Amino acid sequence: MFLDHDGTLVPFAKQPGDAAPGEALIRMIERLAADPRNRLAIVSGRDRDLLQEWYGKLPVHLIAEHGAFVRTPLGEWQGSDVRLEWKEAVLILFQQFHDRCPGSLVEEKATATAWHYRAAPTELGFMRSRELINVLNDMARSYDFQIIEGNKVIEVRPMGINKGAAVKRLLDAETAQMVLAIGDDRTDEDIFKVLPIDSVSIKVGMAASFARYNVRSHEEVLVLLETFAAAGDPVAA
Repeated sequence: MFLDHDGTLVPFAKQPGDAAPGEALIRMIERLAADPRNRLAIVSGRDRDLLQEWYGKLPVHLIAEHGAFVRTPLGEWQGSDVRLEWKEAVLILFQQFHDRCPGSLVEEKATATAWHYRAAPTELGFMRSRELINVLNDMARSYDFQIIEGNKVIEVRPMGINKGAAVKRLLDAETAQMVLAIGDDRTDEDIFKVLPIDSVSIKVGMAASFARYNVRSHEEVLVLLETFAAAGDPVAA
């Protein structure tokens, strides 16, 4: 079971640090993980420290920074060997756009850098995002990186790092009778593309997707997961 965090398990927040999972969600994931038939992975673009803080006590896989770091259910983190010679130049550029767009913020991760504009004025945020994409496309001629556009966020990360590659490594290491994956944005499409043909893949939102099914909101995701959790709960005698 592969579950995205932002926009899938929790709603989007104006500040990235405000999207922590609530106690009810943590308890539900605990119940899902307690069922021996289940293997869970939280697959996110978030940095590993934040995922560890939020989900670290749960016996689940954690996939951080789109697959740059993977933690086993036993708590062991493993990292990818990536090239980051572009990172300082991108960070300086993002800071410049932060200064030119009130309400935006820069998030620096170990292997990636993101510029968020969810809290910026709508028209200004959109205009600056188009400008930033143009500058990054020019920089990409000299540096080896990927440009990822998410929901009100632009992120730069190393080439070869994506959620799909990390998920495929886990799938290759285990045999599963059924695979379920749920996500909401473009980075989750990389997961849907690598799933076995008989998998259940769900896109949050009604946009076109490689997923087989759609739900309208993260609330519907929680209802679905609660159904799975209840099916695995012990029945009182």
